[in-house]
Amino acid sequence: MTPLLWALCFLAAFCFAQFVLLAAVDARRTRLRGLGRLQRLGAATRPGESPDEDSILRGSRGGSGPRRWLEPLHLLLERAGRPLGAGSLLALMALAGGAGAGVATALLGGAERGLPFATAGLLPLLWVYWRRRVRMRRFEELFPEALELLARGLRAGHALSSGLQLVGEELPDPVGPEFARVSEEIRLGLDLKDALADMSRRVAVPDMPFFVTALVIQRETGGNLAEIIDGLARVIRDRHMMYGKIQAVTAQTRWSANILLLAPFVFAGSMSLLRPSYVAPLWETPAGRAVVTAALVMVLVGYVICRRVGVVRV
Repeated sequence: MTPLLWALCFLAAFCFAQFVLLAAVDARRTRLRGLGRLQRLGAATRPGESPDEDSILRGSRGGSGPRRWLEPLHLLLERAGRPLGAGSLLALMALAGGAGAGVATALLGGAERGLPFATAGLLPLLWVYWRRRVRMRRFEELFPEALELLARGLRAGHALSSGLQLVGEELPDPVGPEFARVSEEIRLGLDLKDALADMSRRVAVPDMPFFVTALVIQRETGGNLAEIIDGLARVIRDRHMMYGKIQAVTAQTRWSANILLLAPFVFAGSMSLLRPSYVAPLWETPAGRAVVTAALVMVLVGYVICRRVGVVRV
């Protein structure tokens, strides 16, 4: 019973910490990725547009009521590659939360003890955040290659839409489908500026707004687009190299955060197996439960702070 209690506590604490961390990183990235010029261009060309537009074939724009509140969730799922719909995700979260609370209540003998384990409902959302993070990281890795392929296509005499289609055919997911979607939207009559703004909304990587702004400015003022894209690809590759070096330097901080999170639970679980009477007062007495609650809060705060210290933007 005691080792299971600590295992459930660890699962709930870990899920909550990861959710808070990923949500904070995603919110900060969303704030930093919008460029002023691109935002003005988008506001001028697409007034009143809703982020929940899947394609130019959708007849209505915008949303109201419950749909408006689900727009961030739709956008998150779109960036994750749409592994499931918004309704399915909410249902899965409710099922996981109810199952976690029900199992913990049955094992621990009391609704007040099992209710905190309803945080298991965050597991599906955490999984979607993880998929979004993996997909966007994969996009960042392939983005310089996509730009170089697009520049070669332009030098070979292809039009921009044909170059985008070439990238969509040659490169794997997630880069290929995104560029192919832009090419298809342009072919069906959507303005280049609007199609690029859609892709910038769907792809939450720091380099995308620079690419979109470069194409929009080149279309308005002229210039050698292939040379511009080549230069952008070189800058992105250099930035990724610098980011890799920073990741190596800050690896100790990230591992320290993981150890900080795991150590109390490993120690408590070990002591529960070796000397159960030594740690029994932690959950059998009100003072012990208060100490455990305070310790969990401090561990989570320390974990988030350590992870944030190890985040360096390039």
